[in-house]
Amino acid sequence: PALVGFQILRPALAMAFTVLIFWTGQVNAVSALACLGGALAVAIILDTRRIKTVLGPSDGRLVYETDKWFHTAKPLLFSMLMYTIVTRADMLMVGSLLGMEEAARYSVASRLASFPDFILEAIRVVMAPLIAERFHKNELGQMQQRVTKASQMVFLAVAPFAVAFICFPRFFLGFFGAPYRSANMILVFLIIGQCVNAFSGTVGVLMTMTNLQREHARIVSVSAVIMLALGYVLIKTIGAEGAALATAITMSLANVWMVVVVKKELGIVSYIRINRARCPQDESGVDVRSKHLA
Repeated sequence: PALVGFQILRPALAMAFTVLIFWTGQVNAVSALACLGGALAVAIILDTRRIKTVLGPSDGRLVYETDKWFHTAKPLLFSMLMYTIVTRADMLMVGSLLGMEEAARYSVASRLASFPDFILEAIRVVMAPLIAERFHKNELGQMQQRVTKASQMVFLAVAPFAVAFICFPRFFLGFFGAPYRSANMILVFLIIGQCVNAFSGTVGVLMTMTNLQREHARIVSVSAVIMLALGYVLIKTIGAEGAALATAITMSLANVWMVVVVKKELGIVSYIRINRARCPQDESGVDVRSKHLA
């Protein structure tokens, strides 16, 4: 229920507003932004009212821990900004360095390759509060069980699409028109990067929900720098395929780095494993939260 407003109502309203604008014939950039902004505003208002209803009136004096919240939110905001660079810079660089025709070809392949993101995001939304709860209670053994199940679900959901896209890229690109079939290697490179991302599990959520948000921000920042530098070199060398290769390499490095940090700091194995993962910290009774609490 806590996610209904932002995750369900907001996109549903945006689609409804878009259909309404389309019927009126006022389709332009301003109307598109108005649709998104209106949907977001409605979701925020309804969520705010719902929070007040659920929590009820307070009989005591409110204490605002602004500094504490701001201290926690800063690395999260920075991570989102850097993550946007990592995920969007490739498209912008292709368009600016190679022109709109190559950007269109790259865009189609990128859209297809992003399909596994929907699956991974759905699982992340469910896992985030569960991870936070288990970490707060120092129940890392149960956290490991849930993370392992989530990794297995991601693998079973993403693997068929990844195999299909890698084996038959030209077939799927052909649905968008014959000229886009030449973007087959772009799709293959991007899908490989997505596979590493998916098979690493909910590692990003693990870091942000267990007071490792600063380490997460550091990893994403370094990844953004690598993406920009490597992307520029490879685009100049092999064209749009270079942007896809740079994206795949950057995404893979970032996920492997996060997996290593999570294993080192929490003892949690986030990636897909056939055998049951163990959590030595939980079994020994050591409270791992103490060294991460800021």
